[in-house]
Formats: sequence, C-alpha cells, structure tokens
Amino acid sequence: MRVFGMLQTALFCLLISCNKNQLGGNSKINLQVVHHGKAISGARVYIKFKTLTFPGTDTLLYDASFSANQEGQLEIKAYQGSYYIWSSGLDFSLPPPYKVFGGIPVQLRYNEELNQILPVSEGD
Repeated sequence: MRVFGMLQTALFCLLISCNKNQLGGNSKINLQVVHHGKAISGARVYIKFKTLTFPGTDTLLYDASFSANQEGQLEIKAYQGSYYIWSSGLDFSLPPPYKVFGGIPVQLRYNEELNQILPVSEGD
C-alpha cells in the first residue's frame, strides 16, 4: 500500500509540473504594445518559456508567436511560470525603417491575470 501511495504522489507531481511554463491554463497575460504611449498596431509578439532573461532577437529562439490587434493588444493564456516576451513592430511616425522592438520578463502565478504594458523603442 505504501508503494501505491508513493506512486500516486509521484504521478500527481508529474502532472502538476507538466503544466508549468506553457500556453493554455487558467492564467492570463493581457499585453499592450506601445511606443511612447502610442499603440503599435499588428505588432508581432514572441514568448520564450522558462526564462526571465532576454534570449535575443532571433525569433527562432522563441517558443510561440502572436500578432497584436489594431490597438496593439493581445491576450496570452498560459500556465504559471517564467516567461520572456519580446515584440517587434512598425511605427510610421518615425523615419524609415520605422522599426520598434523591446521585451519584458514576466513571472506568472497560478490563476493570475496580469495587465502588462510592453514598451518598444526604435533602434538599429
């Protein structure tokens, strides 16, 4: 009986740990991509699981990607965990090439809803 109880505990822990640092779940990140207070319409948003450290600008290093709506907003449903969110977009009020980008680390708890500004800025 003791072995069966240990197996149940191990299986429960395995199921719980499988649901960290991935999309889905009961937690939510509501993002607003902005450049100097201006929404960046259609910005591309990338998310990297299991890190709070900037993985770089190579979008192939990220685990998933999304597009913000016309108001620069996006909702991401995720399980609790550590994420790095990076975005790139275009701000046509800037001189060409209009590019803006930036990122933020996000620590998400179980059943939490975060409202987060994702600031982007111009650069090379």
